[in-house]
Amino acid sequence: MEACWAERDVDGLMIHIADDAEYLNAIGSVWHGRTEIRAGWEALAKTSRAGDPVMDEYRLSMLSPTVALVTAYGHLDLPDGGTGNPARLPTFGTFVMVKADGRWLLKSGHTSAPPILTPSARQ
Repeated sequence: MEACWAERDVDGLMIHIADDAEYLNAIGSVWHGRTEIRAGWEALAKTSRAGDPVMDEYRLSMLSPTVALVTAYGHLDLPDGGTGNPARLPTFGTFVMVKADGRWLLKSGHTSAPPILTPSARQ
C-alpha cells in the first residue's frame, strides 16, 4: 500500500480494501466503505498537501488466523510548497486486516500525526 500511495495509484490501493472498510485519516476525515475511501484518496492524491508515507517500523499481532492488527510507525514527507524546505511529520497508524479469499484486506484503519513521536514514547 505504501508503494501504491507513493505512485498515487488509487486503483492499486483499492485492491487491499474490504468492501465495508472504514478509514479515519490523520486530519480527521472518516470514510465508510470502498466508495468513500476511493473518493477521499483520489481527492487527496490530487492536492499539493499529499505527502509520501515512510513506515519505519511495523508491529504485527495475529488476533486469529484471519484477523491481524498492524501498528506502523514512521513519518510523512510533505511537499515544500516551493520553499525548498520539505516537512517531515511523524506519523503512526493502526490497521485491522482480515483474510478473505486468500488475500489480506484492510477492514479498519486509522492514521495519526502526533506533534512528537520518539522511540521512547512507543515503548
